[in-house]
Amino acid sequence: VEPVTSAGLTLGLAARSVASQDVPLTPEGPDHFSSFAVQIPYSGTWSGALVVTTATGRVVNFAFDIPIAT
Repeated sequence: VEPVTSAGLTLGLAARSVASQDVPLTPEGPDHFSSFAVQIPYSGTWSGALVVTTATGRVVNFAFDIPIAT
């Protein structure tokens, strides 16, 4: 397992024409990032993308869906 040195997150909702938006992440400790006060204004299945960079410079991309109910 390689230590993570940075992470970036975007969220978007294609069904409502909400383009992917950056979500600010704050480092909270080794391999741990958090985001606070994120407002998700609509229900639906949001698309997420997480990009992490490891200590060796390797970039790893993750894509996922997040179902948000009202």
